[in-house]
Amino acid sequence: MQDDLYAHARRSRRGATLILVLILLAVLGALAAASFVAALHEERIESGALVRASAFAAAEHAAYTAIAPQQWRAAWTNEPPVRQVSSFTEHLFGSAAATTQIWMLTTSSALILADGTAGIAPRAAHRRVALLVSFHRPVMPAAAAVAKNGLSLHGGSSIGGGGAGVLEDCLTPDSDVAAVSVPPQVPIDTGECTPQGCLRATRLIRDTVLALRPETPEQFGQVDRSFLASVGRRLAPGITLSPAPVVDAQNACDPNADANLGDPLRLLGPDSPCGSYFPVIHATGDLTLSGGAGQGMLVVDGNLSLVAGARFTGVLLVRGAARLEADARVTGIVVADRLSLTNASAITYSACAIESASHSGARPFPETTSSWSEMF
Repeated sequence: MQDDLYAHARRSRRGATLILVLILLAVLGALAAASFVAALHEERIESGALVRASAFAAAEHAAYTAIAPQQWRAAWTNEPPVRQVSSFTEHLFGSAAATTQIWMLTTSSALILADGTAGIAPRAAHRRVALLVSFHRPVMPAAAAVAKNGLSLHGGSSIGGGGAGVLEDCLTPDSDVAAVSVPPQVPIDTGECTPQGCLRATRLIRDTVLALRPETPEQFGQVDRSFLASVGRRLAPGITLSPAPVVDAQNACDPNADANLGDPLRLLGPDSPCGSYFPVIHATGDLTLSGGAGQGMLVVDGNLSLVAGARFTGVLLVRGAARLEADARVTGIVVADRLSLTNASAITYSACAIESASHSGARPFPETTSSWSEMF
C-alpha cells in the first residue's frame, strides 16, 4: 500500500514538473517570439531610416553636384527665365539614384530641384531638396588689352580704352579704363605711328600694374579661368572657324554648332534667335577665326588668330599669343601673353560687350541665407 502511495506521489511530482517545464518553455517561447518581433520591427525601422537617409544624401549630393564646374554649363545662363533648362539622372552607390532639374528664375538666379531615391519596394524612400543659387559674373581688368610679354601695333592698327568713342557703350566719356596694360620693362612696338596715335583713352593710356599681377589672367573676381574652361563648349585644337549664326530645325539658335558664336551683326534679322546667344568657348589648343562675326567669351589654351576681317564682341582670354590682322576687330577686352595687331586691326574697350559676354560665364553660388531646404 505504501509502495503504491509512493509511486503515485512520484508520478504526481513528475507530472507537475512536466507541466512546469512546459509552462516555462511556453513562456520562453513567447519571450523569444516577442524579442524576435521587436528585433524585426526595430530592424525595419533602422532599415527604413537608412533608406531614407540614403535618399536624402542622394538628393543633397545631386543638388550640389549640379553647380560644380564639371556639371554646370554656360549655355544654361543664356536661356530666358522662367523655365527649366536641364534635367538629368545619376545612379549612385547601391540602389540610390538622383534626378536633378535646373530652373532659371531670373537673369541672376536659378533654382536646383533634386529628387533622391533609395531602396527597393516595399522598402523604398524618396526625398527632395531645393537649392537657390545666384550668379556671380567674372570681373574683367580695367583695360582694353592686357599683354604680359609683348605688344605690337602696325599698319594703322589701334587700341582704344575708356572713352575711346564707342557711342553705344555703357561708359561715360571720362571713364578710367586704360588702353593697354603692359609691364614697365616690356616695350610697346608701335612701328610707324606714335603711341598717342595707336593707343587712345580718356585718361590712362598705359597701365603697368594689372599685367604684373599673377592673378590677372587667371582670376576674375569670384570666377577663375579654370571654371570658364570647364563650363564652355569645347573645340578641338588647331581648328579654323568662320563664325556665323546657326539655327536648328525649330528655328532656334543651335548651341552645339562649332561655327555658332552668336549673331552680333543680326545677320538673321533684328529678332535673330542667336542675337542674345553669348557662348563660352574653350579652345584646347590654337584657334583661328577667319572672317565672320561672333560674340561671347573665348578661352584659348594656345594661340588665337583673327584674320580676314574677323569680328568678335566680348572677352578673349588667351594663354599664348593673340594676333589680329587684315582689318580684324574686337569690341570688348583681350587678355593674352603676347598681342599683335597689323593691317588696320583694332581693339576697342566696351563695358556693355564685356557685361553681356560675362553673363554666360557667371558662376552659381548658393545664396548666403535660406538657400537650401528639404521639401519632403
